[in-house]
Amino acid sequence: MKIPPESLVLGAPAKVVRPLTKKERAKLKWWAQKYVDNGAYCLKHGINVGGPMFAGKNLSKGIPLSPGPVDKSEWGKMKM
Repeated sequence: MKIPPESLVLGAPAKVVRPLTKKERAKLKWWAQKYVDNGAYCLKHGINVGGPMFAGKNLSKGIPLSPGPVDKSEWGKMKM
């Protein structure tokens, strides 16, 4: 697939939706930096965003996250 420059592409499989506006193009570097900053924050604070749903406890409330893909032997250790 040939993707025209400055296009908004979404989906899997990818589909060209429309050209980006000048305002949208101007914000791309800002959004990219925000993404990098969020990743650095997660690394610094040990937040495993890309991991399985059960990655420990909810940092703000001290409660477990969804039991997600966890071995059943771990279920008894979780506080609900």
